[in-house]
Amino acid sequence: MTDPLHVRDAEFGTVRIFGLRGTEAEIARMTERRPDAEGKLHWPLLAELGVDHLDESHVEVFDVAQLGDIGLTGYMEEGLGIPAAQIAAHRALLENEGGKVVILLAGAFGGQAAQIAPSDKLTFLGLFTEERPPVTFDPLPTGGAKGAPLSGGRKPVSDAAMSGRIAMVALLVLFVLTGLVVWMAG
Repeated sequence: MTDPLHVRDAEFGTVRIFGLRGTEAEIARMTERRPDAEGKLHWPLLAELGVDHLDESHVEVFDVAQLGDIGLTGYMEEGLGIPAAQIAAHRALLENEGGKVVILLAGAFGGQAAQIAPSDKLTFLGLFTEERPPVTFDPLPTGGAKGAPLSGGRKPVSDAAMSGRIAMVALLVLFVLTGLVVWMAG
């Protein structure tokens, strides 16, 4: 079994979920993005996860209560595309999660390998894989693609093209013969 906190290069379709622990003020401090003294955006959540960088467009932080009746497991299944069979193994843990959660989609790591080392303020709830339907290539519904260049053989060479090729060969032969005559005469 692989380490669920190790992110592989070019990882795709994975979802890691963490529960946030602490007082409301501590959680607000961890999740707030603010500029530091040099004007660089500071995000304490990075340090809490033990990583250097995250693409925040692939990170979700929210209170599970905001999901209402759908709950965290419903959001995972319907919103994130996690198969119910994967959720079943973690259902009790996920349904008991009542605070804020951090959801890290695979894109959060920018395709780079990483090792997540969460602090004690984060509880790892699970690694899941999005369900992707298999890719199929069905024929087009109309005959619009029939006779397309990829479906047939090569187009016959026109008379003009053939004449040009013959003329080129004749010029090359004349050039070689002229060079041979000049060489022999010299």
